[in-house]
Parts: sequence; C-alpha cells; structure tokens
Amino acid sequence: MKALVPLVVLVAAVQGQASPVDVAGRDGPAAQAPLGDVEIATPFVVSDIKGTIYTTGRQPLLWAEFGISRTTNVIDAVGTGFDGSFRMSGRLAKPPGTYRFKAWKEGFHATVGTLVIRQDAPKENSIDIELQPGPDVDVRTPERRRDDRESTPLPPCANAVNQNPIGKVYRDANINLPVSLAMCSFRTPDFLAVREPYFIMLQAGKALPFDRLTCMMGLTQPRELQRCSSVDPVLRAEWIVREGAQIVREGTSSRTSDGMFTNDYVIKFLGEFMGEAGKRYSVEVRFTSDVSLLNATNPHLIVVLASKH
Repeated sequence: MKALVPLVVLVAAVQGQASPVDVAGRDGPAAQAPLGDVEIATPFVVSDIKGTIYTTGRQPLLWAEFGISRTTNVIDAVGTGFDGSFRMSGRLAKPPGTYRFKAWKEGFHATVGTLVIRQDAPKENSIDIELQPGPDVDVRTPERRRDDRESTPLPPCANAVNQNPIGKVYRDANINLPVSLAMCSFRTPDFLAVREPYFIMLQAGKALPFDRLTCMMGLTQPRELQRCSSVDPVLRAEWIVREGAQIVREGTSSRTSDGMFTNDYVIKFLGEFMGEAGKRYSVEVRFTSDVSLLNATNPHLIVVLASKH
C-alpha cells in the first residue's frame, strides 16, 4: 500500500459553486490525505435548499448525502440521485436563517460550510459542491480506463459451479451466477432492464474465518486496510455496463466498507447504475486482484434492482 502524504486542499468558493484543486489519479503519485473535512469559507446564500454534488471532472455522485443543522450535528439529510442532484423540500424545508451544512459520501473527503437561507436570494442560486476523492476512489477518465484495459487484458474467468443451489438470497435478481475468482474477466448474459437503479454485487458464503473473509472482500474500515492487505489480497473489481458494444456506465469497487452481512453471507457492493426501460444490458466485471481463495465461499455475481435489495 502506498504511503499517504499530507495534502493541502485549496477551495475556491464562488456563489453557488465550490471547486477543490485536482489531485493525482489512482495510479499517479500518492498525493491524497486520509479522509477529512474540507471547509468552504464563503457561505452559500439560497432561497431553496437544492443543488448538486459531484467529483473530479464534474462527474455526478449518486447517493452522496447533504445535511444541515443549527449546530455541528446534522439533523436532516437527503441523498443525491443519479445526476448528483438533491433538494430539501416538504417537511425537510427550512425557515430563513443561518445553518451549518455537510456533504459527504463513502470514500470521499466531506465538505462543510455555512448555508444562509433568505427569501430574497436569487431563485437560480444553488448549492453545487465538488467532493475531493479519497485515496481509494478511482478518478481515472473513461479514456484512461479504456487504455488500461487494452494494455492489461484479462482472460475469461473459469467456469464455476453453484455449490449451494438452494441458498440464494436474491431470487428475483436479473443476474445471480456463480463465478470462479482469479485475475480474470466475467461477462454476464444480456438482461432486459426497467427504469430503476441497479446494484452490482458479489456474494460470498461464510466458509472462511470471518476476519479473513471480510478483509479479502474489502468490507473492513479504512483504518484496517493495511493490516488486511499485508495478509491476503483484497478484492478489486472494475465493472462495465454495456448496451451492445456501447459502454453505459463503469466504475471500480472500493477496498473498504460498501457491504452487507446476513446470517449466511457477506455481500460486497461493487457498483450501481441506472437502467433505462426496454434496454438490454450486460455487465462485465474485471477482477484485478487474485482473490482465488474466496472460491471456497461459493461466490456469486449479482445484478439486482435496488428496490429488491
């Protein structure tokens, strides 16, 4: 694991927009600090609590959170949609006044500052915030990702057999297939989508000691990553959603958190995407670390509607 060096984050705040300086991407120099809060000095002045949360290259962030309070404790929060937008309305609307806000998402530096709500503020004013990626966030451009795939091709994953045909958690999943893990690439059959969010996940049975399993699946807290990676490889996966030959969305799994636990399984969230009604998609997952020891856990690749999760 690369050593982390301090980063001084400079934030330029103009009316309705905050832009931290860019830092190196995943494969560049280790120029990112441990996760912390970035303070915006200039208050946002708005009449309506709405805005957008995005990251490097103005890529919108899904399921980022925006919360406000009168003190340092967040009392109300909303999440962002696929376009990174949020709005606090209805019971979450707030009267005129001065508030503290916080915008955050797993794996990113949080942004904090002051929000002033005034009825006479211009209607077009909004709260647009760029979250600085943490050291575990893949900030490569689509072009860089394509070049990296072409320069490091992976063989297809070997055929796998479901070792527990009865024990499926997601019976209504669009894709629920056993996968043989190695440094390899697995592509699903096409499936018909609806206009809803989808999760891409890896499910593993509890066939290994729990601490070792959670380490290898990338389900620990960031502070435990160095300990984990010094014993076993940690799951790394790049995922690509295609409609035919066209790439619809792509991303990279995190090495920490982003998971769920049941009595029999641990589940790692690899990514998410928004479906379009009537479109046929396939999902390719490139496993870029050798976690073949996880094959003892009967791993399954799952693509499922978020509403059925």
